[in-house]
This record gives sequence, C-alpha cells and structure tokens, in this order.
Amino acid sequence: MKTLLNTLTFLTYKLPRNIIIGAIALYTLFGFFIVPLIMESQVEKFIAESYKEKVQIEKIFFNPYTFELEVKKFAIPDTTSGGIDKNRLMFERLYLNLEIFPLFVKEITFKEASFEGAHVYLSFYKQQKNNWTSFAPKKAEEKKESSGAPWTLVLKKLSFDKDYFQFRDFNYPTPVNLPLGPLSLKASNVSTTIGNQSALESLFINLGDQGSLLLKGKVSLSPPSADIHLTAKKFPLNFLTAYMSNTTYLSLNQGSLDFNGSIDYEKAVFSIKGDAQVNNFSLISTKDQTDILKIKKADFQSLFYSTAPAKFTLEAMVFDELKSYVLLKPDGTLNYKELMKPTPASQVAPTTSETATAETKKPGLNYKINKIKLINGQLDYNDWQIKPKFIAHIHTLNGDIGPLSNNPENKIDIALNGMVEDQGKFTSKGYYFQSIKPLDLNLDVKFANIEMTTFTPYSGHFMGYEIKKGKLFLDVNYTLKKNRIVGKNKVRLDQFTLGEKVESKNSTNLPLKLAVALLKDRKGQIKFNLPLEGETNSPKFSYGSAIRTALFNMIVNIALSPFDFLADAFGIGKEVQLIEFENQLITFKAGNETKIDSVTRILEERPELRLEILGTCSEKEFVVEGAKEQPVIEEAQYKEIGLKRAQLVQNLLAKKGISAERLFVMAGKKNDDSIGKSGAVLIFKAD
Repeated sequence: MKTLLNTLTFLTYKLPRNIIIGAIALYTLFGFFIVPLIMESQVEKFIAESYKEKVQIEKIFFNPYTFELEVKKFAIPDTTSGGIDKNRLMFERLYLNLEIFPLFVKEITFKEASFEGAHVYLSFYKQQKNNWTSFAPKKAEEKKESSGAPWTLVLKKLSFDKDYFQFRDFNYPTPVNLPLGPLSLKASNVSTTIGNQSALESLFINLGDQGSLLLKGKVSLSPPSADIHLTAKKFPLNFLTAYMSNTTYLSLNQGSLDFNGSIDYEKAVFSIKGDAQVNNFSLISTKDQTDILKIKKADFQSLFYSTAPAKFTLEAMVFDELKSYVLLKPDGTLNYKELMKPTPASQVAPTTSETATAETKKPGLNYKINKIKLINGQLDYNDWQIKPKFIAHIHTLNGDIGPLSNNPENKIDIALNGMVEDQGKFTSKGYYFQSIKPLDLNLDVKFANIEMTTFTPYSGHFMGYEIKKGKLFLDVNYTLKKNRIVGKNKVRLDQFTLGEKVESKNSTNLPLKLAVALLKDRKGQIKFNLPLEGETNSPKFSYGSAIRTALFNMIVNIALSPFDFLADAFGIGKEVQLIEFENQLITFKAGNETKIDSVTRILEERPELRLEILGTCSEKEFVVEGAKEQPVIEEAQYKEIGLKRAQLVQNLLAKKGISAERLFVMAGKKNDDSIGKSGAVLIFKAD
C-alpha cells in the first residue's frame, strides 16, 4: 500500500514538472536551433519560387524568449549586370525585436529594427532596364478582399548604421555614378497606421569625400506626407555631367551645392524652400576641353518651388566671380553654339494639332526672380578669325539685372559696370521687356578710356594698318521696337594714330590716314556720330555687319569728299576748295578773302592735315569780247600766273600762323576748265 501511495505521489508531483521541463527544453531547442533553420529555408524557398533568385545567408539567430531575430551576412546576388554589380542587396546584420501581444490586435510591432553595413545597388542599362527588373514576383492570383481589419506595421525604433546606396545609369555616353554613404538613420514611431506621424530624428548621408546630407522632421506613410528640414553641405554636382552628355558637349567637372531649408509633401503637392549656394562651379567643352563658364560662388536666396500650382520664386541670385569665355572660331562659329548635340530624327516627336492644342492648354511654370546680381564678374572674348588673334578682357563686372518673370508686362532693369583691360571703363543702364513680342528694349552703354591698341588685330585685318596709339570713349543708345533697332553711337577717339602698314587681303583701299586727319582736331580728338538702323527680323541683319557698314560708309564719304565733310563740320561753303582770282591778275575776286580765313580755321583745327595749293590760269581769262582775233598766250605764262597765285595763298596762310611746313605750292598749270573758273585749287593731304 505504501508503495502504491509513493507511486501515485510521484505521478502527481514529479511527472508534470518533468513534462514542463521537457516542454521548455523542447521549446528552447526548437526556438534557438530549429526555427532559424526553418526561417532560412523558407526565405530561400520564397525568393527562389517568387523571384527565381538564390539568396546567401550566413546565419540566422532567434531568441524564442525575447523574440529577437538577428540575420548575419545576407546577400541577393546580381546575375543580370554582367559582373558590374556583384550583389543587388547585402547587409552585415539585421536585428529585429518583435512584441507578441500586439499581434492579437493585428499589429506587427517591432520594439527595435536596425541594419548594419547594408549595401543597395541600383544600376540602369539600355532601354531603361535595371538590375532589379528580373527581381519581381510572379503574378499572384487575385484574392478576395478580406473582410477583417488590415494588419498594421509599427517600428518603435528604426536605425541604419554604416550603410551604402550605389546608383549607376549606363544610358548616357558618360555613365552616372553616384555613391551615397556611409549613411546612418534614426527614426521612431514608424507606422502604417492612417494618420500616424513618424519622427525622422536624423538621416545623415555622406557624399563623396566631403559632401553630406542631413534630414530631420516628420513623415507619414498613410497618407504619404513629409515635413523635412534638409541641410546639404558640399553636395558634389559632377554626376550631372552624365545627364548632360546626351544633349550637350558639356562637362561639369567641378562644383558643389550647399542647401539649408525645408521639403514638404502633402496631398500630392511637393514644395521646397530655403537658401542654396553653389561653389567652385566649372563647365568645360568636351570637344576641345576649353573653359565655358566658371563661378566661384552663386547664392540663391529665399528659394521656393511648388508643384501645384507650378511656381518658382527667388529673392536674389548672386554670382560672385562669374567668368564667361566666348570664342569666335576661324570658321565663324561661336563656341556657345557648338555646345548642343543635334537631336536624332528618331527622337523628334511628331507634332499634331491635337498635341499642339494640348501643349498650349497645359499650364506652365509661374516664375519670378527678383534680382540677378553680379560681383566681380569677368568676360573673356577671343576672335580667332583674324591674325593676330583678338583678345578682349572685361573684368570687375558688377551690377544688377531684374526682375525676371513670365509676366508679359515684366520690365527688366539693367545696371552694370566694369573694367576693360587695365584702365578702360564700361557702364550700361536700361531696360527691356522679356515677354513682349517683338522685343522692346532701351539700353545705354558707355565705354571710357579704352586702349585702342587692343583692336590692332581688327585694324590690321580690315584697314591694313596697326593702331599706334589712342583711346576710345563711346556712348551708345539702342532702342528696339517692333523689330526695328535704332542706334545712336557717339564716338570720341583721343590721340588716335595709325601705325605701320599691314598686309591684309581683306583691307580697304580707302585713304584712311586722310580720313583720320580730317577728323582729328587740334586737341588730338576725333568726334563723330554713327547712327544705325535695321530690321532685326531680317535674315540678312547682323549687328556687327551693320556697324562695319555704317563706319565704312562714313569713311568713304569723308575721304572721297573732304570739302563736303569740312563744310558741314565748320559751317562753311563747299566752294572754299577754289580761291578765285581776277582775270590775268594775282588779285582775289570779291569775297574770296573770307575763304582764306575759313581755310586757316580748318588747318588750325586739323593739325595733321597738309595743304597742297595748285595755281591755275585759263584761256578764258585772256578772251577779248568782240575782237576778231584773240591774243596768243604762251603756256609758260599760264603756269607763271598759276604759280604766283599759289604762292600768294601760301604766304597769306603763313602770315595767319599756319606752319609753312604744312603748305606745299604745286607747279602752275594751264586750266582747261570750260567754264573758266581759274585760281588756286586746294587739296588736303595727310602724312
């Protein structure tokens, strides 16, 4: 009996404890050892069946008591890129800590979720296919919607550490290569619950050697929204070269971006606002590796952009040390016009009336830039069409342009000033209406103290002379209304002097030195107005050609008709070219004494002019009216009278203070003029 009681006592007390202990041991064994194996097998099976890919997993750890899951060295190999990317996705460690009780209310809650050493690779190939294209699940059969409440996902704490994202795009002549990382993320209360706001405590991304991005704020997954503060420092911009390489011959080989502002997304509307700064920006031509544009610093102040309505505003765009390089090549093309690649015919979309109507109805971007400011800008202009090459350097360029907008009544004010070469000055002031068609413009430009020797390549090419010395002062006003440009050019040249003769097949045969001498006053200055008019919508109109034509015509008129020019310049009669004498005498006809005074004034005001005096005498001076026979005069007598007349003019001019070295008496001549106007013919010459 006692033995039976002992047996019952053992069965009553010892057996349940052993069962519990055995169950716990079995649970422990299953949880720590079996569950990881099942998980690894199921993950591999799921990936293989759904995505036709094989994953690599080094180890899975699971704690059945704390419900902590750890996956070590997970990788999805890339079998489509031809070895460019070894993996699509890999990470060193994934840690998850699941809470049990929320499962009873259809909520998957992780107390903590973290990644360490994750690498994500995204590469695009031709036809926009990427290394994830094949990694897509099979089409599942449509299932009837569940009548129950949906499951929600909650991550109380989410973190990434020492992770990387590698983006490549091989659809461009220059492939895109944008490595992001290492990056770190800290977020909390991440949930798919409708209306829940997750806290993005920090997302820090390293870019290149020195660049970085820092994002902080709030994010909602359902419905999607974001209120993020973004700080970018030294964000490298050279990856944009790849996106330009399809359509341009440009390379952005240097440049970084700083940004401090906010990004908002709500109800499908994206907006960004803040201040941005671009530093050490450099564009070069990939055709010949020449510089196109350099900017030391560009500030974009109070920037705002919104997608709905499409709107862009900017308080100010400030360029510090902007350097532009303009090159006119030997074939007459500008370097800027060769920067765009031609669009292949296969890529030009056909335009129909329907598409055109749709485009016109499509609302455009409403934009406004209040001011563009230049600080210490520079423009280098090179003309390789002529030899020697012409080089002009405009620097210390400061001023404002703006505002700019798509308002058709927007008036853009221009106020700029700068230096030309070492001592020259440049100023401009005016306005134009950018959206009015045709263009409405009014612009005043002034150049002062410009060294004319800079233009020797042009003077040698077009005029056949070097420029020995001289300075240019130029006041220009241009108005443009209804495609008609009207230019008023007030030109002043100080001490302008032509130098040595230059052999050039393009030079003119006009007496340029005479034209210069006729124009230059006793102060060594040349002043003239050069008007210009033309129809800008004419295919034959060229501003440079119009200027050259106007200048050429002026020189022709001066050089070929000097007395006409002088008559207008000094307010005298054109007949001053001939000093008339009484018949057979060395005595002026009445009124001709004043011509000597006019010639004296001309020579005083035009010190580079020389005067050749040709005395003449005609037969008609010896005609006796009513006589049957006319006297016979020897030719020597005609010449003698002509010579004395010329000498008289020379002596009178010398007495009035004109240097005898500038007065040349020509041999007397018999005048065969049928109208009988004889006397002293004045001929202006230049050295």
